[in-house]
Amino acid sequence: MGSSTTTARRRRSPSPGSVGWSRCIATRWATGSTTASATCTKLTLYFPQRTAAEYELLVTQISASLGRWLVKSKPPGKRLADMTLNEYVAEGPAILIAVYGEYAVNAKHPGFWVYRRWDSGALAAAEGDLRVFDIYSDRVSFKKMRDHQFDQFEKYNGKMKHDQSLPCDLFLLSWTLTPATGVWFAAQAANRRLGEYIIKTPPRNRYKQMINLLFVDYVEYARVTDVSHELQLGEPYGPIYVRSMIGYDL
Repeated sequence: MGSSTTTARRRRSPSPGSVGWSRCIATRWATGSTTASATCTKLTLYFPQRTAAEYELLVTQISASLGRWLVKSKPPGKRLADMTLNEYVAEGPAILIAVYGEYAVNAKHPGFWVYRRWDSGALAAAEGDLRVFDIYSDRVSFKKMRDHQFDQFEKYNGKMKHDQSLPCDLFLLSWTLTPATGVWFAAQAANRRLGEYIIKTPPRNRYKQMINLLFVDYVEYARVTDVSHELQLGEPYGPIYVRSMIGYDL
């Protein structure tokens, strides 16, 4: 697997009833080939409180626009995070959609998978097709954010919080500060130190777990591709989640 590309953070005013009311996290993986058939994009959809009808409208819009690329099945006995990139793109470009909350549980549609955070309740966690340790620090201080994120990584054992029999598929390092305003200025403080601290961090923690996803603001200024290469040193290539970088749109 080669480098990853990311979306940047932008603000826009969504139109009612459109896909715009979701928060969309897009991650793209590349195999090193220059052909489009070598890429897989993961969309994680977060919604505010919306009605079932509004969710159905979103599904209809996405399916009409992206349906031919959606990942709608997986090999028997495998979780989404266990699939290799080659399995995802075996038939061409692929888009994996994971939906936060109960929308994809209450209304099942092919290609719309259930996303669960590490701290989900035991019953909810069991429903997750993709389970991610996705806990941001909610700090303004860079030092407090850094310490919080690396402390979580050190304690992460690859299991769900409320049911240790369930695997947590991926660890997300949220390298973001959370000011009330002025995110651009806060992002600069965090992004300029990203490479420095990634180099200092062992590839695996004491539980043999590794950082799978990296979340940053204003990704185009964070040099995340360079960081992803550093994280990959000595690690086997193949799993789709190996060193993927993500950003988000609002």
